Amino acid sequence: MAAGANRIFGVMEQYLATYYGMVLQKLLWTLAGHLEPDQWLDLPKMKSWAQHQKATGLKVYNIDTFVNFTTELGLTEKNGSLLRLSDAAYWAWRRRYEPTETQAVVIQPTGEVLVPPNTSYYDRWIVDQHASPVKWDRMAVYRIDRESVADSIQRGISVDNYISQWTHISRTKIPGNVEANVRDWYRALGRHRMVRATLIHSVDSVESHQIEQVLGKSEPFLERLSPQDLIIDDTRLDAVKKSLEHAGIAMLPSVYAPGATRLSNSEYSEPYAANQPPVDPPLLAVEVPEALLLATMDGYTVQRVLHNALANQQVITVYFKEPQETKAKTITVISGYITQGTLQGVDIYQQAFAIPLHKVVLVEPGAQ
Repeated sequence: MAAGANRIFGVMEQYLATYYGMVLQKLLWTLAGHLEPDQWLDLPKMKSWAQHQKATGLKVYNIDTFVNFTTELGLTEKNGSLLRLSDAAYWAWRRRYEPTETQAVVIQPTGEVLVPPNTSYYDRWIVDQHASPVKWDRMAVYRIDRESVADSIQRGISVDNYISQWTHISRTKIPGNVEANVRDWYRALGRHRMVRATLIHSVDSVESHQIEQVLGKSEPFLERLSPQDLIIDDTRLDAVKKSLEHAGIAMLPSVYAPGATRLSNSEYSEPYAANQPPVDPPLLAVEVPEALLLATMDGYTVQRVLHNALANQQVITVYFKEPQETKAKTITVISGYITQGTLQGVDIYQQAFAIPLHKVVLVEPGAQ
């Protein structure tokens, strides 16, 4: 590092010596090199003095360009209108470097962290990772605060590891009150966090549980938020859609923003059914053969058949009964939808009806 800085500094000296008309820049550079480590050069006063000298080569209008150029190279540093050489240029000018040391960092009871110029680069990296910068100077100042602790938590650093790393790079152990603050922040900040995810919202809780059964076999992350809402990993949307499509479950392709369009019953109801409350229709009692009752569909299959038939606007005949009954009733459905565990719609007599899904035992194509 010292050799590299000396080479850079040598090139700059050669540059200043080669080009005519850079007397003021040479003077500025020399003055900055003779400052004490904590002193600054006042640029406005320097310019004012040069203007009053009226000497050949003191071109004041070039000084700002020169200062910006050397600052970008890391050879000088500015503090408002003040200027001085950077650490590398300063010690190269003096032809000596202060050797780096480990455990040079000082942690004060106020939470401030003092980083001397001779601090090793590894220790500086630890400080920069675990504390918030306050002041850039030859003695850099950082602070252990709530924000820096939150950043460490988000990077997966445990509280014991956080404190251990400070102990490793500091001259003394981390002060007791600072350690207590750190542990309190870890406890408070670690209790709540925001998680990015996607919801699958269903109009019916039964259907939502069916989706859960389908996805539970393939999705590594699946949680239930409410009877009608499932949480899935938002990086696996395509895989989820394929799984549901393979299971015969249709879904809108769009992903809605929070508070945007949600599925509602009114989106699927017919205009003439919306003005009539669902009522029990006059139904015909039909003697269902015992063999037919034994071959009735399970609830999942019933809903799949109903969904497909209603989506394709097919006329269907629905058999339903109470669990303890041996006779099933029938109704021919020409239009309907499923909501809240209930099949609602209009029959061939233009009468509205509502049938709980758990009562449905069979669905078959109806007469057109």
